Amino acid sequence: MIRGRAVVAVSILLAFAAAPAELRRAFAGTGDEPARGQEKTEGKDDQELVTYKGRKVTLEEKRALEQGLVKYKDRWVTPEEKKNLEKGLVFHRGRWMSAKDKEQFDKGLLPHKGKWLPREKVEEIRSNWDDAWEISGPHFFVRTNGGEELASDVLTILEAAYPEYKMFFAGAEPPRSGSKKNKTRYDVDVPQDLLPIFLFKSKAEYEAHCRDHNAPEQVESPGYFDSATEVYVTYAGELGRHQLLVTTVGAVSEMYCWYAWDDRMPEWFAEGAKRYFEGLKWDGSRLTIGEPYTALVQAMREGEKIPLKRLLRVTLASVANTSERWVWGGQCWALVKFFQAEEGAAFRKSWDTLCARYRAKVNFTDMKGAANTNEAGAKIFEEVFGKDLAPLEKALSDFLAKVPER
Repeated sequence: MIRGRAVVAVSILLAFAAAPAELRRAFAGTGDEPARGQEKTEGKDDQELVTYKGRKVTLEEKRALEQGLVKYKDRWVTPEEKKNLEKGLVFHRGRWMSAKDKEQFDKGLLPHKGKWLPREKVEEIRSNWDDAWEISGPHFFVRTNGGEELASDVLTILEAAYPEYKMFFAGAEPPRSGSKKNKTRYDVDVPQDLLPIFLFKSKAEYEAHCRDHNAPEQVESPGYFDSATEVYVTYAGELGRHQLLVTTVGAVSEMYCWYAWDDRMPEWFAEGAKRYFEGLKWDGSRLTIGEPYTALVQAMREGEKIPLKRLLRVTLASVANTSERWVWGGQCWALVKFFQAEEGAAFRKSWDTLCARYRAKVNFTDMKGAANTNEAGAKIFEEVFGKDLAPLEKALSDFLAKVPER
């Protein structure tokens, strides 16, 4: 892994405070069910028989098996979820627990040093970063002094997003072995097999962390992935819970890539993936990724199109304070979304090849400067898709003309 190298912080640079208000959506829910557990719903098409690995199965079963799911009673779940369900555990507030513990949560009690105490008392204690909440799910670790509910909300949506990250990054997963100690603002034990999120309750605490960790340029950003400590750092902020969740799901795609692909990506890829994951619908337990992105679609339609050859080479710093910022971001999003959509099926094999080349053939992390990273990524893109990108640009333009704003 890259973690042994001396590397500087990789900036997320989300700049969401400047993004249009259409990004905010309302949702509610408690997340009491496994994120990937699917209630059995049968339609005519779902019961159509198809061949999968030499045997006849229903279309519903084929889809589930392709995702690595197994059957538990009347739903499809992951193997890990099945083990926990068979133990009698319940999935509540982003993690597995006993039915008795869930009852204590439902009574308004919270755990602290082996006891169940009134929520208000525990939250007061945990509001100090030294005694902050630390909760873990199957794949993520969240530390926050912003409250148990905040920690649970972030953990729940990230656990729901995990299989989407895995699918997007060609089935690759972060390594799951051993444990390490990250040196952050305070010494914190972070299990190596979990992806760590540090969430400060206030911007002032977040800014102090940035300055303490040689990242003063991040104080105006809503969050950043620090590749030196391999932690995504953010804060609750004033934009609201939903905005925090959307921003975090998008930003963590870069951290997931760092762990699973052992590298960072050219900026067009990182930007496109981030915005792709931000385009989400969430009801508290069910997550849909890759939804239409109103603000970006509007930005593209109102701005001047950036040619694809240039798009691949643009550095984020060069457009950060210009009218092209969200046009570029929108086109990066559109390119990634196109390759995931049915309309991009003709280019899917080339997309898969590009991802394989980016993952295995290049060490982007050790390149000096975003311009060099982006140039290397652009050359590989052109090797895969061809020097003449006109057919791809035409297909992408036709696709975008049909994409709804909402």
